[in-house]
Amino acid sequence: EEAEEAEEAEEAEEAEDAEAAEAAEEAEAAEAAGEAEATEAAKAAEAAKRAKAAEAAAATSKEEESEDDEEFSQFGDGEKIWQQFWNDDYRRHYYHNVETGETIWTRPEGVPDSEIEVVDESDYSDDEE
Repeated sequence: EEAEEAEEAEEAEEAEDAEAAEAAEEAEAAEAAGEAEATEAAKAAEAAKRAKAAEAAAATSKEEESEDDEEFSQFGDGEKIWQQFWNDDYRRHYYHNVETGETIWTRPEGVPDSEIEVVDESDYSDDEE
């Protein structure tokens, strides 16, 4: 009878150990799944953060381009901000900003050729017929 009880106790203990081992495995699996989910969530958050930064950079770039376009753009009536003239006395070009009234000898920095109107001096001739 004692041997039988000892055997039953041993079987019960083995069953408990097996259940404990199974529970531990399930806990480890759940923890690993949770870590995987946390890792995936972190990756998704990082990707979203990079996408938002890229959008912000693109918006800033477009804003800067827009500001550049405004600075060098044509007036509504098609006139360009900068005009290039020829001076016969000095035998060189000079540039006039029709918006600010500024006149300079050196080509304006950063202004594309497409935004400088080359003015034919014959249009401003003193010889009126």
